[in-house]
Amino acid sequence: MTLDNAYMTTKDVCEHLRISSRTLDRRRKRAVLPFPEPDCSYQGSENRWFKYKVLEWQTKDSELSKASRK
Repeated sequence: MTLDNAYMTTKDVCEHLRISSRTLDRRRKRAVLPFPEPDCSYQGSENRWFKYKVLEWQTKDSELSKASRK
């Protein structure tokens, strides 16, 4: 599976970002640079995000954090 179509579950995302699922929910609801909505979300199954979208968001979030510290 290539990076373009690789999926990450909620658990994968939380482990990658080193956050809890509750923190992930908070980041999805924030006004500035919210975490993207899941690419696959079905009732009774785990949410899934494309890995490249998670990595893109992480880069932007990191840049925003660095800029706000200056």
